Amino acid sequence: MRVTGESILAGLVLATCVVLAVRLLLGPRQQRRFDAWLRAAWTGLIGRMQRLRHWRSDRAAAKKAADEAIERAARRANGQWDGNVHRSDSFKGPKKPH
Repeated sequence: MRVTGESILAGLVLATCVVLAVRLLLGPRQQRRFDAWLRAAWTGLIGRMQRLRHWRSDRAAAKKAADEAIERAARRANGQWDGNVHRSDSFKGPKKPH
């Protein structure tokens, strides 16, 4: 089964119709409670989507900053790289007696 834009739109329209039909069957007090529940559920869903979007953008920014820091360190390094290990030339001086 392929999911298309038309099938998603049809599903949303069907869900909306079901919610409205259920709401019509309720009394005034139950309608207010149902509306409040629906509003809270919608707000929670929107909030989760926004947090996910911010988390993704924060994660991408952190990865970019880390890559830039690694690149700067690699350019400034005096020595040789052995895989991800840097062997600095500053440690090649004369050994101090104990």
